[in-house]
Amino acid sequence: LRLAGAGLLGGLLLAAGLRVLRARRRRLAAQAPARLAIIVVTSPAPCHPSTRLIECLLNSLRFVPDLADAPITLVCDGTKRGESDKYKKGICTPDLDLRYREFIRRLRALVASQSKPWCARTSIIELPSRHGFGFAVRQAMISRVSDFVIVLQHDRPFVRGCDIDGVVTAMAAHPAVVKYVCLPTQSTHAHPQLVYGRHQVLLPEARAFGPVSLAPLAFWYDSTHIVQREHYLAFVFGFGPEEARVRRGQFPEDTLGTSMMADITTNGIEAHAKYGTWVLVDDLAPAGTPPLNGHLTRKVRHLMYDQGYARHALNDGQPTGEAAPEGCTFVPVVVHADGRSKRWTDGFEKRGLHSGTGRYPHARP
Repeated sequence: LRLAGAGLLGGLLLAAGLRVLRARRRRLAAQAPARLAIIVVTSPAPCHPSTRLIECLLNSLRFVPDLADAPITLVCDGTKRGESDKYKKGICTPDLDLRYREFIRRLRALVASQSKPWCARTSIIELPSRHGFGFAVRQAMISRVSDFVIVLQHDRPFVRGCDIDGVVTAMAAHPAVVKYVCLPTQSTHAHPQLVYGRHQVLLPEARAFGPVSLAPLAFWYDSTHIVQREHYLAFVFGFGPEEARVRRGQFPEDTLGTSMMADITTNGIEAHAKYGTWVLVDDLAPAGTPPLNGHLTRKVRHLMYDQGYARHALNDGQPTGEAAPEGCTFVPVVVHADGRSKRWTDGFEKRGLHSGTGRYPHARP
């Protein structure tokens, strides 16, 4: 009996030791630098306190297998009090501020519940004051060490997959040339026409970088993009000899994007090299229409949208697959989900992306 008891005790101690060892390995793995990390920035929206909008974004990660194991940092920006709601500036009335605080509480409870596939790899940073989109991204980059980051806006879910691993491989192989890669949107498809029509700058054609093809961008979009973390911190936020190009409360698109476009307009496409900004090109999102007459007319622009994916339905859980829907010539990777829509509030009848019936909630009519 004594021997049996000793054996049982030894087995229990061994099992406990193995549990401690596994837990330690998990902690070390979580602390180890990742090759690619996900950053999501959220801020007050009319649909709060509902979490449906950000759940739509995070649930859409299932369309992108290359992001299946990437750690997620969710940054909840702070707010300022005001007499009226000004969402882009983070100014909230007391009512919206209370709803936003309740949204954060629900978001924390959702992550803690481990009820979604992405919960286990998600951490939340709640900023005590208004930082703005740019500095919220900055805070996440300081807290999470990785070689590359993919920055997501809370209202731009994925509608299909793309070669994320190929993009990262290209960036690692050409760090001095490819520093930023935007994923295709309706705006990026029209980019060559817009740049030539407004600024008379002719962008070079897309080129291959190992496994992927990239086309040059003359603008820094805040929409979903992959960036070298060290480049972002040094070039954009001034962690180094150069002066910061984005300051607290600002959007990189509004500041860096505007100054970058002015630089390229004044000094020619040669000025693009220091920015290293590109957009992914693939079979579903070919390079934008090259300029023909130097002027993007309203008719041409509407034609681009008519042929684009924004006018087509998408059923729940059904990514577009290998081919574009009938009539489409361009399928973006991410689309805009209007946070002002009642579709994202609690109690709204589920349609489109959520139920698998009807039109995609934020498709153009």
